[in-house]
Amino acid sequence: MNKKPIRVAYLDATGEMGGAEHLLLVLLDGLPRDVVDPLLICAAEGPFPDQARARGIPTQVISLPRLRPVSRVIWRQKTLDPLAVTINAATILIAAVQMAHVLKDVHPDLVQTNSTFAHLYGGLAARWCGLPCIWYFHDLVETRRLRGNIVRFWRLLASVLATHIVAVSRAVLDSLGVGDAKGTVIYAGQTDPPATTAPDLRARLSLPQDARLVGYVGRIAHVKALDVLAKAAQRVVSTAPQVHFVLFGEALFGQTGYKQALVEQVASIGIGDHWHWLGYTQDVSSYLSQIDCLTLPSRREALGLALLEAGIAGKPAVGTHIGGIPEVIVDGETGILVPPEDSEALAAAILHLLQNPLQAEEMGRRAQAHVRDVFSLPRYYTEFIALYDSILDSRENPVRL
Repeated sequence: MNKKPIRVAYLDATGEMGGAEHLLLVLLDGLPRDVVDPLLICAAEGPFPDQARARGIPTQVISLPRLRPVSRVIWRQKTLDPLAVTINAATILIAAVQMAHVLKDVHPDLVQTNSTFAHLYGGLAARWCGLPCIWYFHDLVETRRLRGNIVRFWRLLASVLATHIVAVSRAVLDSLGVGDAKGTVIYAGQTDPPATTAPDLRARLSLPQDARLVGYVGRIAHVKALDVLAKAAQRVVSTAPQVHFVLFGEALFGQTGYKQALVEQVASIGIGDHWHWLGYTQDVSSYLSQIDCLTLPSRREALGLALLEAGIAGKPAVGTHIGGIPEVIVDGETGILVPPEDSEALAAAILHLLQNPLQAEEMGRRAQAHVRDVFSLPRYYTEFIALYDSILDSRENPVRL
């Protein structure tokens, strides 16, 4: 007798395409339909549900109320805003009631949440419907924020609302502070780049063929520290004027003001001719074979999916020694780690790779082998399926004391 596919409702509170959404699409793309029957439920229309539909992933969009920021700055100190907390609590309850009605209509076997807001309303809705809920956690919890109250808040909710937590890195799981019995690290899976060849990047930018290219892939956001990269770029260009910085990505989640400040910073320090904005590019992995190295100068980073894309393309990377980045970059072997907020160290590391091409090429080969070994795509699917089976089996066959 054939086993019935596991019906999973995947919940996300945005319609935009961030790293968490990209990773979820990779998962839903590859899970065998005879094993997992997926339904993606988004809280807004946008590129994310559009791409899901284009890939043949069953997708539903429902409109949910939005959360407010829970802290404000008073005398340079972040302080909890009691009014915002109260309003958000009501918002979460309203969203949870709406989602519970949806879940009762679609009859999933389990629920998997993919973003901060979704963890809250999805966890509540799943609990009300008697369904197991997996939190797919993509971000580091700031353990010192609001005097440690944020991490205590998440640990409490995780104990009540999440059946199990999947973290994208060991750093994420450790920041949440849950044990291995409650949480699991499942590393992202990375596939080889598409066989199609992207247009020549140097020709597209009207650059000579001997121009050296340093790439960045990701959101344009303060947490990514592109202001630090701009300072480093100024140092690099003053030493090696043939170097150009190419940025793939766009400002999301209210970060347009940060991008405008970056545009002004780049102009004011005189590197506009060496700094190229290419916006969001869906097939960015096909361009990475044309860069010399990648950089990820983040202030906070759960893992760094761009590092996997660069690695599979055989390119070394420079990243900050923060969060999950050291779980991808093996310092001195597949790339170089530098302290966060240190534009001088960042510039020195980039120049080192550009000025030592044989060493950089060897690092790129090691990066490719490392990504294929640790971040295997088949393993990614297998570990999620095994987790689903384990959770459902434990519900059908509870341990009796």
